[in-house]
Formats: sequence, structure tokens, C-alpha cells
Amino acid sequence: RSLIEINLSSIPGGSTIDSAILPRHLNYSSTQNNVTIKAYRLTSPWAETGSTWNNYDGALSWGAAGGDYAEEFASINMTNETKWYNFTISTLARGWFNGTYSNYGIILVSSSASNGDYKDIDSSDSSAELRPKLTIDYTSNALPEITGLTTNTNLSQLKNVNEQVTFTTHWTDLDSSQTRAFVCNSSSINLTGCTGKNYCNSTLASTNPITCSYTITNQDNRTTNY
Repeated sequence: RSLIEINLSSIPGGSTIDSAILPRHLNYSSTQNNVTIKAYRLTSPWAETGSTWNNYDGALSWGAAGGDYAEEFASINMTNETKWYNFTISTLARGWFNGTYSNYGIILVSSSASNGDYKDIDSSDSSAELRPKLTIDYTSNALPEITGLTTNTNLSQLKNVNEQVTFTTHWTDLDSSQTRAFVCNSSSINLTGCTGKNYCNSTLASTNPITCSYTITNQDNRTTNY
């Protein structure tokens, strides 16, 4: 098993992590067998110079021999070919960065290897070009993305005056942030609303999908744009 410490302190606060990829280099394979290796989130602190199968700091025991870990976040098939293998841990890195998870790093585990079948993966003690390195792409507070927009009316099912048109917005956000929707007849929209006609808006929430409704007036017609 392999323990890997991850440091995200260089990423500016308020950023959005778009992707996080951890390449590991296979140095030697004892057999020709392929092995499935999975990356799990560690749930306990550990010391590089003291961690063993039984202990996490040279003296104190893991909760379970072999390491304390929770969800699986990546899985790869490692062959006997000495090359780089990429673990994509974007969701986990976002969780560390936004405080959803405590950052104790990850552990690589294989449950498919048999006795005598092992892979020697380069570590921080290897030459610089073969050490594990985490590549993170991030942006400054990426905006939510609208993935769908529907209403409860169309040209064959028109609404009458004083009836309501309900707008339903489906969206996604890498940070799982709270979002607010505005339905406008305007090309200029900011965080507080529309500069033109504002038909309806939702409150700030993490609800998905978002809905809001507008009551038809006698000034609306078949060509009213939203």
C-alpha cells in the first residue's frame, strides 16, 4: 500500500478546482499480472517516517491494520509496463479544498493482487523526475452551468392572463455552491438581477432544479420573450 500526502495550500482561496490528476510511476512488477489499484480517502493523520502496516506514527495503531480510509475516489488497471499511471481525484481534491473532508491524503490499495505479486511504485525518495506529483487545474470561482431550462407552457398550450408560467432551471456547479436564478427580458444580468424586465427569480439556495413563476398580465402576448 502507498500513502500519499497532498498539500493544496498554494491554491488561492475562493478558487474552483476543475481537475486534479495524480500520476504514479511504476518502477518494477514482480509478475506479468495486471492489478487493479484503487485510491481511497485517508481518515487519520500519519507520519511519513513512522507509518507502518500497524502504526500510523511509529507508536500509535491505525484503527484497522493497513490504514484508516473511507470512500474510493479513483481506480486504475496497472499492468507490468513501467510507465506513468494517472489517478483522477478531482472530486476528492474539491472536497479537501472546500472543507468537506479533512485532508489526510490518500492511500492506494489493491485487493486483486495475490501473494508474491507486487508493484514497486516510485515515491518521494525516488529521483525527482519519477516522484509523484499532483497536477491541478483551477479557476477563480467558476460560475454554475445551466444544463436545461423548461417551462409549463408553449405555443400550443398558452397561458391566460392571471395564470402562472413556471420556469424550471437545471444546473451544475463544481463547488456545489448556492445559486440564484433570474428570468429576464434582458441581455444584461448581474448578481442582483436584470437591468431590463425581471419576470421572476429564485432565492439563493443549493436546490436543483430551481423554479420560479411569473403571473401573465394583459400586456403579454404570444411574442413575449424571456
